[in-house]
Amino acid sequence: MRDIQSLSAQLGSNGNLKDLKIVIKIAKPSDETVKKVEDTITANGLAIVAAPLSFTISANYGNASIDINNFNSYVERTITIPEGIDPTQITTGIVIEADGSIRHIPTNIEKIDGQYIARINSLTNVVQTAYAYGLINGFQDGTFGPEKSITREQAMVIISKAMLLTDLPGVAHGSSAESIVGAYKDGNQVASWAVVGVADAISAGIVSGKVDNSLAPQAAITRAEVAVIIERLLQNSDLINKEPVK
Repeated sequence: MRDIQSLSAQLGSNGNLKDLKIVIKIAKPSDETVKKVEDTITANGLAIVAAPLSFTISANYGNASIDINNFNSYVERTITIPEGIDPTQITTGIVIEADGSIRHIPTNIEKIDGQYIARINSLTNVVQTAYAYGLINGFQDGTFGPEKSITREQAMVIISKAMLLTDLPGVAHGSSAESIVGAYKDGNQVASWAVVGVADAISAGIVSGKVDNSLAPQAAITRAEVAVIIERLLQNSDLINKEPVK
């Protein structure tokens, strides 16, 4: 969760943590919210499996209160899947934003004591950019280049940073990273700033070389390749199922 000292400072408690309260609420949404969810689901051709729930976390001190909407690591929530629902038909948990847009969140379906549950994991209660979590940095000239394509090595570095958020282990800096990258015939083409990130992505089994034992680090990454590495990141981090639900 957020740094407790930071929350204390924002609320003006002057370090008096014993009177600082963290309030977690799981409740049925208002009728207005439920109607918005149903309209959004219908408009997108989806189906509701479990009744929508409202999750809120706040920090309170005296009469002051602030909502906690972003976290330092994944926060897990579990939802019981109602009897009679086929778990193999569940694709993902979603968040309905205030404007009616949909945001997918990592979801893992499990069977515990004969009951199917959905474990959903999120870093935030609201949409945050990849930049805010340090996954993507701008260029040295101060630009961000949101419309530019990215190279395979850039994608691997982004994934390696995401691994820190999902607690996937990387490799030791230095020679071990260089030896992993050097095992590929074009490993010497990986930029020095990207070596550790590329090695992390490889060692975690998220990225692999091409059939000719090359990394092609300077080549533009394709949409298909992005889809595969995101799926592997989520699976290897136990955020989505690796095998079909049975």
